[in-house]
Formats: sequence, structure tokens, C-alpha cells
Amino acid sequence: MVSALLALFTTFPAILRGEVVTLTIGNWLHSALFEVKWVFAVDALTYCMLIVVLTVSTLVHLYSTEYMAGDPHVTLFISYLSLFTFFMLLLITSDNFVTLFLG
Repeated sequence: MVSALLALFTTFPAILRGEVVTLTIGNWLHSALFEVKWVFAVDALTYCMLIVVLTVSTLVHLYSTEYMAGDPHVTLFISYLSLFTFFMLLLITSDNFVTLFLG
């Protein structure tokens, strides 16, 4: 819920300025002719998708927590749901095809 609110409050100033933020983590694959890096890029379209994904994910997490309150495996289900959200965010913010494929 906190990340959805942060994405919501930081989106409009970033869209108005038109900036593209890139974050290079490190090398993923390195060869003599081929190099792939861990790079995340955030632009205006990414901000809009972050708002959609994080808002829907927050609502699904809240609903499923209440719906599965009596289930003994609720923590496992929430863990899988959070892992799905993580890979969805990786898919949205990836800068190259390797991390896009991983997401």
C-alpha cells in the first residue's frame, strides 16, 4: 500500500518534467561480443503502469487477506501473490529483453 501511494504522489511531477530515470545495477551476462546489464528504466508510461499495477495489487492483497482469514495456508498464498507482484514490477521497469523475459 505504501508503494502504491509513493508511486501515485511521485508520478505527476515526473510526467510533467518528462524525465526518464535509469538505474544500472550491474552486469547480468558478459561475453566477448555480447553484454547484458541489469538496468531499470522509468518513464511516463512506466509511471502510469506502476500506479495501475500497485493499486490493483494492493486491493487484491487486502481482499485476499480478509477472504482467506481462516485458511491455514494464508501466509503461503500471500507470499506467492507478493512474488507475482514483484515479477510484474520487474516486467514493467525492465530496460532490456533479458530482464523483460525474466519478469
